[in-house]
Amino acid sequence: MCGLRSLSSIGRQEVRNNECSARFQMPVGEMPGRAVWSARPTRNLSCHNCSVRAKSLGGREPFVEDRPGPFEPPRKATDQQQRGSSHGKRASAGCQRARQAELAGAAVSCAWLPDRVENRLGRIGLWAPLRLWTNAGPAARDIAAELEGLGIEAIWLGNGPDALDTVGELLQATRTVHVATGVLNVWAHSADATAGHYLTLRRQHPGRTLLGLGSGWRPDSPDAPSPYTKIVRYMDDLEIAEVPCEERILAALGPRMLELAARRSTGAHPFLTTPDHTHRAREILGHGPLLAPEQMVVIETDEHTARAVARNALEFYLTKPNYAASLRRQGFSDGDLAAGGSDRLVDALVAWGSLDTVLARVDQHRQAGADHVAIQVLTPDTHGVPAHLRRLPHIEYRELAAAITQ
Repeated sequence: MCGLRSLSSIGRQEVRNNECSARFQMPVGEMPGRAVWSARPTRNLSCHNCSVRAKSLGGREPFVEDRPGPFEPPRKATDQQQRGSSHGKRASAGCQRARQAELAGAAVSCAWLPDRVENRLGRIGLWAPLRLWTNAGPAARDIAAELEGLGIEAIWLGNGPDALDTVGELLQATRTVHVATGVLNVWAHSADATAGHYLTLRRQHPGRTLLGLGSGWRPDSPDAPSPYTKIVRYMDDLEIAEVPCEERILAALGPRMLELAARRSTGAHPFLTTPDHTHRAREILGHGPLLAPEQMVVIETDEHTARAVARNALEFYLTKPNYAASLRRQGFSDGDLAAGGSDRLVDALVAWGSLDTVLARVDQHRQAGADHVAIQVLTPDTHGVPAHLRRLPHIEYRELAAAITQ
């Protein structure tokens, strides 16, 4: 147990004990991976699984009063875990990341951190735009059940107005598959509605959902906050609604958002990145948080055909400011981003070729520090036709599943 701890003055004191570590409010990045304290009175938050409740007393000194929590002492990660091995599960107990008290409205919370978060997603999952699943109609349930039978452990759905409804349908159609949003756009989904829907799914299908969130590009409005501020406020609202931080994952690309993902969620789900980015992301996140990048693949050995399919998928993203900025940070030039993407950019972002070739790219992500890789299979029918005619790459899924699970 943590016991009863009191902080006698407002300053940069530290209180330590066996299970919980906390400080007064610190600058972003100064103390990654620990709970952050503030004496500013706003609201009370709980660290859900630690059973620790923090309170702020009218601007006076805050204190923590806790009860025993169902967790065990931190354990040192094995060599296999440090290499991102798929063998075994990561120890997980309680809220995985610290609550950062933001300047806009600091709140108090406490989090217990294990050495590694638990990766329930498996090594490899399948990512697809939401439209492909909704276009499948009732057959979507059968496809999800078949993928489960083939050994697929995780399904990721892209953003859309009814994304959580589809998550629920796929969860009902399966027994063990984890279904994650990759990701919900926080500009398009209110935090209150998202929290209510997600918590319902969580009660109905415990341990099988993961709420992926992203702030994307800022709407063209003078009143809109920055994407970073938007996602911070969204995290605040989800914590008030008691959506556990270990069941949230952020679509983090840049260093600042990756640091936020490490503090306020179970980890990062980068999109449109390379294994080099995965390596840098792991360095920023540190050893503990989950890292689950998306990887586009085209199972086609003809380079002209494969690149044409890849450009159909990339065209939309290359025009968006957040992805363009990310790709420039990854070393690509404006010329690489023009006209659907240079061959250099296409080949770096989209793995194409035989099954062995595309799976080798997945292995590169894992060697760079990824715990899980979400594969997005591209075909002429996923992006090269009108939206209402696009279909899931069912045949390619079967081929991938056979290669992944053999």
